[in-house]
Amino acid sequence: MPSNSPSPFEIDELKRYSRQIFLPEIGYQGQVALKNASALIIGLGGLGSPCSLYLNASGIGELVLVDYDEIELSNLQRQVIHSTKNIGNKKTASAVSLLTQFNPHTHITPIEQKLTQKNAKTLIKQATIVVDCSDNFDTRYLVNTLCKHYKKPLISASVIAFQGQLACFDFRKEESACYACLFPPPDSNSPPQEIQNCSEVGVLSTAAGILGVMQANETLKMLMGLPTLDNRLLLLDTLSQQQRIIQIKADPACQCQKQHP
Repeated sequence: MPSNSPSPFEIDELKRYSRQIFLPEIGYQGQVALKNASALIIGLGGLGSPCSLYLNASGIGELVLVDYDEIELSNLQRQVIHSTKNIGNKKTASAVSLLTQFNPHTHITPIEQKLTQKNAKTLIKQATIVVDCSDNFDTRYLVNTLCKHYKKPLISASVIAFQGQLACFDFRKEESACYACLFPPPDSNSPPQEIQNCSEVGVLSTAAGILGVMQANETLKMLMGLPTLDNRLLLLDTLSQQQRIIQIKADPACQCQKQHP
């Protein structure tokens, strides 16, 4: 710790994060980078629940939580940030209640709104990093376009049944690929994309937990300048415990390049 500059941490924070600070790859400066960061988490469901818990526990300075849904009984099998007593309440309120008890040093800003073009611009512009835990293509494409425009790192994941996907896009680099390079949006002549969701197909609770924690893991590493899955897609099958990683290349014809938010 520099002796000639004040510490941004309270004494109990240093003890709380000591096992992380002990890691030579992180150290004091890595923990400072987390303290100074603002992570925007979009969606507080199966992915956003474990992701927000671990980012909060790890010492992120600010979490901005976006979700407009209410808690249902069927959510509780995998959305571990919510509890039975909060059924019918807003997910943002439930998340804030638990996270502030878990780590009072993280500033938490709940956004009880559906993500739109208008509010997404402001939220993404103000964030240090964006974690997309949403469950629909419209949100993913919107977030991807704005993150690219504002040069914000994006950690994106999805999960269904036993399978999950995870990708990182560091838009601070001009040459970075994007979500639309990986999954091009349909044009007007293409049939609409068939979207499978958990209510129709089902999802293993721990599959959602694993992918959400992996999102938190990549977020922490990105903020601290450690190696990540940048420009790579991880495919995980939790039933067979097999995984593979695919390199993603920027597509010169990507529609994202032509969009102006």
